[in-house]
Order: sequence, then structure tokens, then C-alpha cells
Amino acid sequence: MTHRQEGKKLKLVFVEWMDHSSSTQRWSKFSELEERCEPLLLVSVGWLLKQNKECIVLVPHKHSDEMTDWTPYGSGDMTIIRSSIKKIIELKEPKL
Repeated sequence: MTHRQEGKKLKLVFVEWMDHSSSTQRWSKFSELEERCEPLLLVSVGWLLKQNKECIVLVPHKHSDEMTDWTPYGSGDMTIIRSSIKKIIELKEPKL
């Protein structure tokens, strides 16, 4: 199955990236907050819809390209800024 967007083949990718974090929903002592001073290391998988020098747009859910009479639709999109990306690995799509 090939995934396309307006005629171009989309790459399936694994992205490792850093994100901000906040685990408190209440007032906390500064000493407790200082202990939490670490960003989150996250991983995401999806089709690389767009990329430029500042960010990428990743879409983990999309309809099948077998539905040729449909306009391409996706869901769950995530825009990730490039400065937070540690690595991007292109994945091989299984044949279905």
C-alpha cells in the first residue's frame, strides 16, 4: 500500500524528540519543582506530510490509498519543531 498526498508518496517515519513537561496541577514548593527539571524524550510514528527548515508535520492516521475516489484525509497530526528533534528514521512500510 502506497500512501500519497496530492500525488506525492509520503514517507513513514519514526521521530525521537524532546518536549516540555509539567506534571503539577497544584501549588508546589520550589524545591519539589526543581527536582522535575527534565524535558521528556518522546517517540512518534507517522507519515511525514510536510517539512521545512523550522518544523515537520507528522500524521499517524490516514485513510487507505486504495480509496482512489477520496480526497486525502488524516487525523492526529503533530507539528514538531526541528530544534526539538533528535532523530528521524525512515521506516519500511509492510506490504498488505
